[in-house]
Amino acid sequence: MLKHLKLTTIGNLFFSFIIIVLIVIICSNFILNSKISFINTKWELFQSEQAEKAHLENSLHTAIGYGGLIHEFKNYILYQNPASIYKIYSSIGAVHSVLHQYKHLKLSTAENAAIEDIKALLGRYDIVLKQVTQLIKQNKTPSEIDTVVQQVIDDTIAINSLKILHEQIPQLGDFESKVHIIADLRAAIGYAGIIRYFKNYIIYYDTDSIREIEIKLKKSLKLTQEIIIKYSKHNLDPNSAEEIALKYIESMTQKISEIIVDKKEPQKIDEVIQINDKDLVLRGLEMLDKEIATQLTTHNKNLSLAIKNGIQFLEISTFIMIIVILIVAIFSFWLMKWHIIAPILRIVSKMLIIIDNQDQEFTIKLEDRVRDNELGKMARSLEIFNDNITKRINAETKLAETNKEMDAYLHHIDKLHEGSEKQTEQVLELAEELSAANKYAEEESHRANSILSAVHDAIITVNTHGIIENVNPSTEEMFGYRAKELIGRNVSIFMPEPVRSQHNNYIHNFVNGESQREIFTPIEEIAVSKDGRNFAVEITINTMKIIGEMKIIGVIKDITERKRWEKEIKRLAMTDPLTGLANRNQYSLQLEEATLLFKRNKQAFALLLIDLDKFKPVNDTYGHQVGDIILQHIAKVLKQCCRKIDTVSRLGGDEFAIILMPTENSLDATVPAQRIINQLLKPVITKEHTITIGASIGISYSNYSDDVEELQRQADIALYQAKESGRNTYCTFQK
Repeated sequence: MLKHLKLTTIGNLFFSFIIIVLIVIICSNFILNSKISFINTKWELFQSEQAEKAHLENSLHTAIGYGGLIHEFKNYILYQNPASIYKIYSSIGAVHSVLHQYKHLKLSTAENAAIEDIKALLGRYDIVLKQVTQLIKQNKTPSEIDTVVQQVIDDTIAINSLKILHEQIPQLGDFESKVHIIADLRAAIGYAGIIRYFKNYIIYYDTDSIREIEIKLKKSLKLTQEIIIKYSKHNLDPNSAEEIALKYIESMTQKISEIIVDKKEPQKIDEVIQINDKDLVLRGLEMLDKEIATQLTTHNKNLSLAIKNGIQFLEISTFIMIIVILIVAIFSFWLMKWHIIAPILRIVSKMLIIIDNQDQEFTIKLEDRVRDNELGKMARSLEIFNDNITKRINAETKLAETNKEMDAYLHHIDKLHEGSEKQTEQVLELAEELSAANKYAEEESHRANSILSAVHDAIITVNTHGIIENVNPSTEEMFGYRAKELIGRNVSIFMPEPVRSQHNNYIHNFVNGESQREIFTPIEEIAVSKDGRNFAVEITINTMKIIGEMKIIGVIKDITERKRWEKEIKRLAMTDPLTGLANRNQYSLQLEEATLLFKRNKQAFALLLIDLDKFKPVNDTYGHQVGDIILQHIAKVLKQCCRKIDTVSRLGGDEFAIILMPTENSLDATVPAQRIINQLLKPVITKEHTITIGASIGISYSNYSDDVEELQRQADIALYQAKESGRNTYCTFQK
């Protein structure tokens, strides 16, 4: 049935098909947009809910663990200080507050049960606290009191409840993994971890339970160390603030481990027990929470923005696709109707006239014969055919009496003529197909060259021997060579020594699969340009086969600017922006490094803590702008009074510190200290004022302590003595 369809019907069907496809695409895109919008809404809601759960979990560990309920409760049993009762009730209130906030979230059955179990535990602590107070009045020992407490309170249920709340928070990405690790860290040092077993270690030191408690404490210490290592090395990329916080926590675990190893008596342990009650570890955990909250917020904003941008892009692309399809459909219909169907119908009508009037002589002229395509050829062939019919009619009239042999001969000639025309048409069709193929190849080649020319990165094609076969214009611009200078030369021309001499071995290993370098993985190298300039580049290598021969494609990106910014960012992170001195971060790192050198090589050093005298009245009287000028002048004086190997730092406000490194002579910090005091006493002349200030300096030496905190404490004591001695002087810490 289809072979009887008219051309006009085929054209209409073709247009209808395009319209149907267009409708389907529009509907599909509309549905897709709706789905993506729905997913985006759900994702933002899920992020908000889960982020809040993670925050509440950390708050719960804070209130119930280290620095919270269990910490203060054990301290009350151990030290029997009535002031701890208020802290215990504050911690219980904090836990209740967090549990109340949990109720505003969508919780599972397991989470609701866990919260109820923790509430029940708080009630038991409230009851047992009164019993503990009575036992203290009866002069019971800490171990006797804690034994009574354990008979009333079963902490196993609360520990399991905390685990359930932690397990209900799914992993959402790198930053959320940090949230999980911090929760693990709080658990390891909190309610069921270090702080519980460390306090029990002191309480039960003289009992038979000490061995079991020591084992649990060691396990908690080991778990804490593993979590710190996981945080530092598990592709989480901690920043400097997080690293400092982790050092606080790690320092605490090391000190507790040393106590266990030394087997100190409870009295000796009590001398260093305050390491648990300092705020360093709590500040470290707060720093981790703050840094991760900031990173998590940025991560979520970027993700939501990406989804919104994707939706916007999809809407734009959908609109463009609809416009293009409409244009194609209209153009196709116009082309089919006016340039194919209409001319063919005109030719067919003429052919019908010829067929119906074969015995008559007439002249047919077709306007389509001027077309330079198949329709024109058909029209011209029809005119030729019509002329032949006319000639044949005339010949038949004149040769009506010719014999049959002549008729057969003429018939044979007609057959040969028809065969010749068919061969001619076939040759023409073949020529047109070849012309179209050549044109397509030229267009594709031009398009590929245009793309390579538009790429800003250098693209180099080499063979398996390292010989350059092709480069794009960006290669010429990046390295300063002309393309004709590079083609045929070894690609090692871009490499400095000694890499250049070894590059042929690299190519051989890469081609034979012996190289450990992965394709598609960018690597950073140093390249050399034609004028001898070395600069940093990022190289991505790929391979492909062209006509059966393997080629190596290298994409090279100039990362000089990126490296400069990375160096500048690192400098800003370690420098005080006002004075240009080292900031607190760099000071902490340098002090830690000096301490390690002293422990390893006995290279003694001195620490000077400097506090300005009469600086606050300068700010109050003349304003902060004048105060900034004074601070910059002080920074310049301190640099002039110190050597390049010394570290001069501004710790904040009017506080400065200097780390004096050892020399060949004996280490004596009093000389530079007196020089600094003398220089700072000289008046500072600004545009409108003449200001005189002074400084008090405290000095400590690493010979007295190899512990960073103790060394700073000694310098603080010396600084306090200098201020008490009348200011504008220095004091050295003496044991």
